[in-house]
Amino acid sequence: MFFLVGETDMEAICGHIRDVTSGGGTNMNAGLETAIDLLSEHEEADATQLNNWVVFLTNMMSSDIDRNITIITVEQTAERGIHTTSIGCGWARALMWRNHSRRSGEQTT
Repeated sequence: MFFLVGETDMEAICGHIRDVTSGGGTNMNAGLETAIDLLSEHEEADATQLNNWVVFLTNMMSSDIDRNITIITVEQTAERGIHTTSIGCGWARALMWRNHSRRSGEQTT
C-alpha cells in the first residue's frame, strides 16, 4: 500500500489550530465577487427554470470599507438577477440584517 503522507501528527495539528488568531477582518467582497463571477454565465437564464442565488456564510467580521462595498455589490447584483442570502455566524448583527436577504434590491427579514 502506498501513502502520499506519512503518519499524521494529531498533536501538531491541534497545536496549529490553537495558534490561529483573528485580526484584520475578512475580505468578504472578494468571496462575493468570486461567487458572482461563477453565476454570471447564467444571468440570462429563464428565471422560472433557474435561480441565481449566492448563500453567503460569514462571521461578518470585515473592515468598514469592505462592508460598504459588499452591501453595494449585493444591491447591484440583485438588479442583475443574482440574489444573495447572508447567514451571519457571530458578530456584526446589524450588518447581517441589513444584508440579510436581498432580491431585486429589496431587503426581506
